[in-house]
Amino acid sequence: PFNDDAGALSVNWVRLLKGIRDGELRFDTPAFKELYKNIDQAIPECMPDGFFGLDDTQAYQLFLIQKAAMYWAGGGFVTQFEGDIAALQKGSDKATPVANAQVFEYGLFNNPSMTGGLVQGPMRSWESTAGYLAIPGIKAALLVSDQGLVVSSMAKDGVDTASIAALAVDTVRSAQRFGHQVSAGPLDTMSIEFEGLTVVFAPFTPDVMLALLAAPGSVGILLGQLSTGKAGG
Repeated sequence: PFNDDAGALSVNWVRLLKGIRDGELRFDTPAFKELYKNIDQAIPECMPDGFFGLDDTQAYQLFLIQKAAMYWAGGGFVTQFEGDIAALQKGSDKATPVANAQVFEYGLFNNPSMTGGLVQGPMRSWESTAGYLAIPGIKAALLVSDQGLVVSSMAKDGVDTASIAALAVDTVRSAQRFGHQVSAGPLDTMSIEFEGLTVVFAPFTPDVMLALLAAPGSVGILLGQLSTGKAGG
């Protein structure tokens, strides 16, 4: 399903530019116009002054000093955040020191899909799973449907993601039945500790769960974030 990902194809730039020059590839099609309309909903209401002149470093600094409510990042952000705050306190040759920059609580969510008749497919969650592998100790990250099928996954060698997905659904359903029996309410995040492995299940969307396999003790930094609505990357 990701055969159009940049890592899975080679772009013939001469052919691409020729297509633009000759009018074969256009940016004024109905689909592009719909894309621009979606982007226009966020500008200028949700963007800082001078947005088009900001580079990524400047935008990230606005988030770190809590002057930007959201920042588009990959899964590696989880392991970099506290170190980036410390670096910001010291400053660098590219950034003025911010002595009062402090670590703060944040939430994670998946990129929402655009809707409409011209949308060709929903937002895909490749980065949502791949980013977790940047966290030391994580062996696999899977998005699993409520039918026990793998929606998206990234795993290190030797991890059978299809079998894990099938077992994940049965495991979570058993825990849900237990919660119902003892009137504990809906199941949120579930963590299972084995001698040599930690398994975490968390809600991702109403019909998809996130499953993480990790070395013992390596998911503590995430458990506070993997609650309803916060499991996206």
